[in-house]
Amino acid sequence: MFINDELFFIEYADSVSYCYEKQQFDAQDTSHILINLGNPLCLSLTEENLCLLKYQFCMFIPENKNILKSSPGQKFIYLSLKSGFWSCFMSGFLTAFPSFTDENAYFYSLNEKTAECILDLVMKMFQKYQTDSKAYYAFHYSWLSEILMGLSQSISHTEAESHEKSVIKEILRYLEYNFTERISIDMLSSHFYISKYYLMRQFKKETGYTIHNYILKKRINYACCLIVNGISPSEACYQSGFTDYSLFFKAFTKTTGFSPSQYQSTLHKKII
Repeated sequence: MFINDELFFIEYADSVSYCYEKQQFDAQDTSHILINLGNPLCLSLTEENLCLLKYQFCMFIPENKNILKSSPGQKFIYLSLKSGFWSCFMSGFLTAFPSFTDENAYFYSLNEKTAECILDLVMKMFQKYQTDSKAYYAFHYSWLSEILMGLSQSISHTEAESHEKSVIKEILRYLEYNFTERISIDMLSSHFYISKYYLMRQFKKETGYTIHNYILKKRINYACCLIVNGISPSEACYQSGFTDYSLFFKAFTKTTGFSPSQYQSTLHKKII
């Protein structure tokens, strides 16, 4: 099924194989979107072979020949938008689609609910196009705009997740060199411009540790290294970032199974 409109071309395909060459418009004047709704989908661009998984979509600028190969039962939506569509109906949204001004292809993911909403809108367009021309011409650009806004929101969500992971990496790098200093969640939140409660959830998601337990583990490991190198337990306590020996004693014993002095004695016996 396809619709070839003045400002766009849209096709919903459920086929074994599919091939296109530059499709409806010139590459310089067209935005191309491929949304996969089924099995992994192979897309061969000029210099690279790409694979779209279910509920992923790709945006690209086509070259002389692009080949899309799909398996039986494959479902996908192919959308080609002329620049006039953006200027007329989606002004301001173009910046959400970086690949439209870039030679590379960009991949993003949809959640299942968004993918189903987009497919419903596409099927509504085809149904009205075939049965109710008045309704189609009254609403088709509105429906298409809804589809693009759904994609735009997914791009924002994907980029936000990428940014969040990048922030956690920065925090881990910071902790690697500063875990012996006085560190609080409020300080990390302020320093890295991230919500305190979101930081706590995301840090646990990415590392498997709470921030407190992660710093504690780093400090205990460092204290063990100091003791191994002949530093007394009391001195290792403060050099590793603890400010209270009783807290250090409890944490060290719980983590290693030995008290600091037992750990030191065990090492001394092994050396002798």
